[in-house]
This record gives sequence, C-alpha cells and structure tokens, in this order.
Amino acid sequence: MDKRAKLLKLLTIELEDLVEDVEQLLSAHEKRLASGEITNYVYQENAAVLKNEISCINEFMKEIPGFDLSRVADEMELAEWIKETFQQVQEEHCFSHAAEAIFMRKLGKALGYVHGTF
Repeated sequence: MDKRAKLLKLLTIELEDLVEDVEQLLSAHEKRLASGEITNYVYQENAAVLKNEISCINEFMKEIPGFDLSRVADEMELAEWIKETFQQVQEEHCFSHAAEAIFMRKLGKALGYVHGTF
C-alpha cells in the first residue's frame, strides 16, 4: 500500500474513532441532563455543538471513497487536498468551525503514522 492510500485509510479510521468519541460525549451529556447535573439549556447548547461536529466529520468522510489517488503525487499533496476539502465542506454546509482543530489533529496523527514518526 502506498503512502497516499495508507494516509486515507488511517485518516478514515481516526475520523470514525473521533465520531464515536463525540457520540459518547453526547451520551454523557444526556446522562448529566437526566441526573439534573446540567440544565436543559446547557445540554441543548452542548448537544448542538457536538451534533454539528459529528455531521461535519461524516459529511467530509463522504468525499473519501470517490477520491482518485492518481490526482495527487504524494501523501503531502493529498494532505493539502484533505485540508481544502474539509474547509469546503464546512463552508458549503455552514458547519461551525468547532471540529476543525480536532480534524487537523487527526490528520497530523495519520501523517505521523505514514511517516513513521508516531
């Protein structure tokens, strides 16, 4: 498997894991609401941000299967396409930028594995 394919595979795994983590966080907030630890207002605000993050990541992940790796020369060029596409998805769908930092961290982690620095 070349580095481009490896990057896409690792990023997909990292993003799927991220979505699961955010879903667990949402579930924890639901439990906190049910126990009276937080108000409905706080829950609604937090849930809106978390659901937006999940939707943003899921919408981006729809771009991965159809991407033709021959369009990029190497994994660094692919990483640039990934960043640009993620930002386009955010703008086109009016997602908040809450997920951007986490997304970029996951991309950096996947690149680290590809380059053997993790």
